[in-house]
Amino acid sequence: MRIAIICRFLPPAINAVGEYASHLARALCRKGMRVSLVTSTGRTSEPTEAMGPVEIHRVVSSWGWAGMSRLAHFLRSQRFDVVHFQFVPQMYGRWGIALPAACLPLLLRARAGPQVLTTCHELLSYRPAGLRNLFLQRLYLLQAFLLLRGSARLIVPTEWQERLACESFPRYAAKITRIPVGANVLPLGQEGSALTGSARKPATDPLRLGTFGTGHPWWRYEDALIVLKGLRDEGLPVHLVCIGDIAGTHPTRYQKLRNLERQLGLTGAVQWTGPIPAHEVSRLLRSVDVFLALQDRGITARSTALMAAFAHGLPIVATDGPLADRWLTDSGALEVVEPGNPASAQAAISSLARNPERRRELADRSRSFYDKNLSWEALSARILEVTRSLTSP
Repeated sequence: MRIAIICRFLPPAINAVGEYASHLARALCRKGMRVSLVTSTGRTSEPTEAMGPVEIHRVVSSWGWAGMSRLAHFLRSQRFDVVHFQFVPQMYGRWGIALPAACLPLLLRARAGPQVLTTCHELLSYRPAGLRNLFLQRLYLLQAFLLLRGSARLIVPTEWQERLACESFPRYAAKITRIPVGANVLPLGQEGSALTGSARKPATDPLRLGTFGTGHPWWRYEDALIVLKGLRDEGLPVHLVCIGDIAGTHPTRYQKLRNLERQLGLTGAVQWTGPIPAHEVSRLLRSVDVFLALQDRGITARSTALMAAFAHGLPIVATDGPLADRWLTDSGALEVVEPGNPASAQAAISSLARNPERRRELADRSRSFYDKNLSWEALSARILEVTRSLTSP
């Protein structure tokens, strides 16, 4: 079966959806599929040996109407069996206004092109209230409707997105499937090892907390700093490593976080890595004793960073919330705390700091949960099952 995976950005560009597309392409190749990545022109691709047998086609320079017409012509001419379209509104247009890209599945259907399986990584955006936001949210729902109309199936990663899509478009509910995202950074060496720093370290040694991301506003880095301050006030030797290019992606927020760090007297207790390669991310994740997944609306299965923490077998302290995926919070594979309440997270981490056996238990559960539900082997099998259903008689 020939499969085309469409994504505007690919590594080495720092983009979680691009990393997802690259990992999915390799995973489907391992299952015997012939896979091509279709992307923008003018960007350097990942080294050929890293992509293995995956072909890379750089087809369009822009993602407006002319670009989508050219892309549809290319996909039809190449006789792909199925097209996987990776969609995030903000990736294809300023403010997420991406009507041409949202119409791509309809365009392919009108031209008798291949069946389209769209993964909508984000239906709505997290923006402050206001008239502009109200307009944008309506537009995002319109774009989701266009994707549903043109696509044979639509994949969403979270329970909340699944509910929203089914309630907004009940006529197309049968087209909607929920499959979580995978880890954007995999462990170096043996993937099966769950022996992180937390599993080896005695209670008297310094504890390293970790976060991973580029500073999205729903990740509560402020709470992580407050928690760190509280733990150090308890007399615990704790440090925090913030992995990811926050300064380059969200410079204003990064400066505010650094100011808060100084105000709390945490200078020297926090490491900000900036942009680093995947192997260095993996090395740092392996050194983390407790991973902090503090989000203002609760953790969900659309976070590739959270999946990377599971992949590395880390003990995870994560927030509940109105948008949280219950199958994650109820899994027993992580420690769940109240959202927007640093004291709750501090109490959980303080207990883990004094109990290496509990950290080891959480590490084992984390990795076991990943292997069964979140590994690329497991996810690609589910996606391939959906893909094959589109071509079966």
